[in-house]
Amino acid sequence: MRTISLRRLKEYWEVYAATEAPLKHWYRITNAAQWTTLNDVRATFPNADRVTVGSERSVVVFNVGKTGHRLITAVHYNTQLVFVLRLVHHDEYERGRWKDEL
Repeated sequence: MRTISLRRLKEYWEVYAATEAPLKHWYRITNAAQWTTLNDVRATFPNADRVTVGSERSVVVFNVGKTGHRLITAVHYNTQLVFVLRLVHHDEYERGRWKDEL
């Protein structure tokens, strides 16, 4: 997989330092993966969830270690691309407003 973009991850961990190591780990593992289905993603990251957002599209949400943050992505299995859409704290994630913005 190829992740777009590392810059977004860096910007986030510069604000939330506790997320740096887990995000670097996620990035390294994801870029080495060759996922073709959500089951492949879950074989690597068992807590990954598919969520339908306001646009009726599906995103894949990852826990960022045990930091209480969530990484929201668009995984394009056919092109082997993962787009970083948003990073949010668990509280914001639970409120669900982010779904209407995607």
